[in-house]
Amino acid sequence: MDINAASVSPAAFLYYHMILQKSDVPGHLTLVTQPQRVVEPALAWWQYILNGDAAAKEFFSGTSCKLCGKDAEFEFGQKGLE
Repeated sequence: MDINAASVSPAAFLYYHMILQKSDVPGHLTLVTQPQRVVEPALAWWQYILNGDAAAKEFFSGTSCKLCGKDAEFEFGQKGLE
């Protein structure tokens, strides 16, 4: 996925590869089968975008990025959050 193709900024994407503990289930079913994996990043995104929450922004960028470096679980990309 190319986050640079986004026409707005800030922008981010989170693409789950597979459902954890069920390697034959595609990641697009994560919300249905494991919603707890989606709630925290979704809430942080809205807190950042709607409330300008600096702590929520750090969820997506910076040295304490909570989504960075977890390539085995998902792909993450961001634009304009640095």
